[in-house]
Amino acid sequence: VPDEEIGKHLFWLSEKLGRTPFSVAFQIAAIRELQDGWEEQFREISDKIRLSGLSISDYLKQNGTGHNA
Repeated sequence: VPDEEIGKHLFWLSEKLGRTPFSVAFQIAAIRELQDGWEEQFREISDKIRLSGLSISDYLKQNGTGHNA
């Protein structure tokens, strides 16, 4: 997946794996280099999802992706 496409697939993958978007992004970053600022971007959205009590897909339906990846 090209770097600019990671954000589009990350939420689907994180839900399938039962992990937060930050956790999945962290694993991707361990394998390859992501753009600067990815940590804060995905940590913030992961915190919002966790605090909402919704599943990742339900949160995204209700709030949009909240990222610019």
